[in-house]
Amino acid sequence: MTAPADPWLDYWETVPEGRLLFAPESEEYVLNFLRECQPKSTDRVLDYGCGFGTIARLLAPHMGAIRVWDDAANMRRIAAGNLAGVPNAAEWDRRENGFDYVLVNSVVQYLTAAELETKIAEWAEVLGPNGRIVLSDWSEPGHSTWSDLWSLFRFSVRRGYFVRALRNTLAERGRYGATARRRPPYHPSKDEIDRFATAAGLSACYLARNLTHFRGRRTAVLSRTAHASAYRESPAPAVCAHR
Repeated sequence: MTAPADPWLDYWETVPEGRLLFAPESEEYVLNFLRECQPKSTDRVLDYGCGFGTIARLLAPHMGAIRVWDDAANMRRIAAGNLAGVPNAAEWDRRENGFDYVLVNSVVQYLTAAELETKIAEWAEVLGPNGRIVLSDWSEPGHSTWSDLWSLFRFSVRRGYFVRALRNTLAERGRYGATARRRPPYHPSKDEIDRFATAAGLSACYLARNLTHFRGRRTAVLSRTAHASAYRESPAPAVCAHR
């Protein structure tokens, strides 16, 4: 789910469907996104780093249109199959723009700082006038993997797939660890996110809770709004956390 010719792209090209990306996790993300960001039913969404298309399929009934893209061709192929028959969903042709949301979930850690800065500028180019980039499931420097394991344990027990999560995570541990040694995951600071957003003409704010079940990770919302604390005029607008 990253730029070509890097170890993480090779890794994600070969992850079998259902190995690490579990349906309950996608359901949790969609519920949290709808609650926190309060999109309109006419909004157009680009899911960048779409994986196997599970989030896009769940989100499609709530959106006007949804487009998907993943740098891993294998994931794009599987996502296309999973989205077959969904009338308002399609693969992004890389020319379409004017999106109300660009969703970037669990992607940042597989980029470099330079790649993230470039990507934010590229995502900003395809936003509509009031569009927003939602960067979720990334973690700051010093983040502990034990925090992630504890979040996965609690969530998988609550949703009833702990045994499968444990089995699949252990099955991927060797390959994932080897890839991480070749290129360690990237943990940006909020100062970096702010700087990259500003360079792209955007403002950044931060949700009080991450949109996924990984509670030690963060979600940032980037927009052209001068004061990005409220996304839309509504009875209960979503509000970013104080920095």
